[in-house]
Amino acid sequence: MGMKVFFALLIVSPALFAQETMPLPPKEQPFVEKDMNEVMVEQQQVPYVTDSSDSLSRISNEGQLKQTIEIKDSTQKNNYYLSLQGGALNYPRFANLPTVNGAAGVTLGTNLWTNFSLEGGFLYSFQRQEINQVTQTFQEDIDQYMVSAQFKYNWGVPSLDWLTFSPGLLLAYNRKIYEAGENQSDAFDGGVSAAASFRLSQTFSIGLEYRFMANLDYTRDNATSPTAAALQQLATGNRSVNLEEAEYQLVLLSLMMGF
Repeated sequence: MGMKVFFALLIVSPALFAQETMPLPPKEQPFVEKDMNEVMVEQQQVPYVTDSSDSLSRISNEGQLKQTIEIKDSTQKNNYYLSLQGGALNYPRFANLPTVNGAAGVTLGTNLWTNFSLEGGFLYSFQRQEINQVTQTFQEDIDQYMVSAQFKYNWGVPSLDWLTFSPGLLLAYNRKIYEAGENQSDAFDGGVSAAASFRLSQTFSIGLEYRFMANLDYTRDNATSPTAAALQQLATGNRSVNLEEAEYQLVLLSLMMGF
């Protein structure tokens, strides 16, 4: 009898043990309807973990952007510049005439795009022409006032960032006054220029410019002047040539200040 009870307990006890240790099925959560605001709040509360590589990439991009802005600011620091000029005026057609002359002016310029600039300038020049003939000497003093606009293209050599070359196109209005008002003229001239500037600092530069100008149209108060009559045998052809219709050259040394 005792042996039967013992074997019965051996058979029943594993089944009881399995029932006690078997995990209970999960409880079904009741369905709760949530509105959109609650869902958005829960999503905002979820922490965002960034990868270290993403952080480094973002820092690198921010550094490059900052550097680009700094470079842009430095290049745009001097959008305008003021130039003081001095030099000489010459008429190649009348190269055999003794001439005393000089020129001085001021120019205000602005940088339009990366390599282009626009300038407006005023230039005063003085010249005295003398023609010595057998019986008479002709002498005439001429004051010339020029207002010009110039469009330039600026370029340089990467290895020489202190040097800039600037070819340009000019349009100018000229007012000439002969012998303190005995004759006057108005002229429109067009021309080309070639300039080189040497940067001394972030603000100051020195430059050298050559201009070749030709007349487009002009009017004079008097048709001729004593000098023009004497130039007839020196000019091309057999007619009197006034200075207004002759080509001329300017060589100018300039000091530029950017701001």
